[in-house]
Amino acid sequence: MMVVGRVKCLLVAAFSVLALVFSMPALAQHEGGEHAPVTGGAEHVEKIDAAKVIMEHIMDNHEFHLAESGGHPVSIPLPV
Repeated sequence: MMVVGRVKCLLVAAFSVLALVFSMPALAQHEGGEHAPVTGGAEHVEKIDAAKVIMEHIMDNHEFHLAESGGHPVSIPLPV
């Protein structure tokens, strides 16, 4: 019984190390690499309208929309 516990612990540790090793290259990627889209030298920076964003959040219905049945929305109200 003791051997089964040790083997299980060893397998969990081995798979954890493998998951970390294989996820490191994905975390090391940076923007602007060889696969980055070419912008032609000039970057377009879009300005954010803060008042519009704030009003959208204030007017939010606080519900999770599931579907629409017969022209009526089917949704679950979220706790606020």
